[in-house]
Parts: sequence; C-alpha cells; structure tokens
Amino acid sequence: MCKASQTILLRRRWFATELRIDCSGPGGEAALLSPSWELRPDGDGTLLAFSSTLELPAGYRTMVLAGWHWHLDALAGFLGGTPADLVNVTGWDQIHQRYAWPRARTRPFS
Repeated sequence: MCKASQTILLRRRWFATELRIDCSGPGGEAALLSPSWELRPDGDGTLLAFSSTLELPAGYRTMVLAGWHWHLDALAGFLGGTPADLVNVTGWDQIHQRYAWPRARTRPFS
C-alpha cells in the first residue's frame, strides 16, 4: 500500500509543490518530488523558471527527468500553437534514452 501527501505553496508569481510517496511493505520505496515554477518578466514577455528536487529510487530518476522534459516541451509547443496529445504520448522514449546515457549508448544532450 502506498501513502501520498502533497503540500502546495502559492505566491503571486511563484508556485511550488512537495509530493511525498511512501510505499510500505516488502520492496516498498519512498520518493520525494519538489518541483517549483516561477514567472519572471523578460522584456515584452515572461520567462518560466522551473526547478525540481528529486529524492527517488535510482530506477525512477531518468524516467521522471524525461517526464518533466517532455511536459516542458509540450508546454512550449502549446504556447507556440501546437497542442500536445497528453493521452497518446509520443517522443518520451527518445528523451528518456538521452537521460539514461551512457547505459543507452546514445549521445547526451548537447
């Protein structure tokens, strides 16, 4: 059985959340994800600053990093007029392979 708790902090241009997951029992694992987003003025536009602290079992790290990368790419596409299909996700495997380097034997991000 897994238990989860979430804390959400909101300010005018800043949003942060902390998600704790604790799976008890044989082989149970715990995780802590703390992503935050900040909107900053940038000339005539707005800059989105994203950061995340992860305390995850090793087997999940590259998957979560690739997931955040995919979601930020989807947001950029949406803002550019190309909505992403959040149900039939495409492209995540290629992103994950690059995060899993050198195990995947592909090139790292340049």
